[in-house]
Amino acid sequence: MLLIASGALSHTFWPLRELRDHESSDPAHIFTPEAREADLERIAWFKEGRHDKVLDTMDAFWKYKPEAKFFHYLMMAGALGEQACTARARQYGEYENSIGTGQVHLWFDRPEDGWTGTAPAVTGRV
Repeated sequence: MLLIASGALSHTFWPLRELRDHESSDPAHIFTPEAREADLERIAWFKEGRHDKVLDTMDAFWKYKPEAKFFHYLMMAGALGEQACTARARQYGEYENSIGTGQVHLWFDRPEDGWTGTAPAVTGRV
């Protein structure tokens, strides 16, 4: 099975008159330092497989206006076990700015003991 969820982390664009000043991909150009820190905190949790922390702090994260209320991730997490999901993220490329929004590419492999850590380990593939 392949499940794709696509959307930004914090998602506030710079005002039109300021866009040219913030076109660099450097994360220093994320709309606020607090939004950047919130993004980086979630990326760290994803890498640790701590979907529970991401989900339990959604009310606080909505302050940084994640793209589409982060529903792309919430649907994926729901399909993979919600707070019980233990899949660790692999990051491809750098965390970057796109005119104020936080962008990163993460991949979640299925853990050997299943998405929630409760399945028997897979010893071979057919």
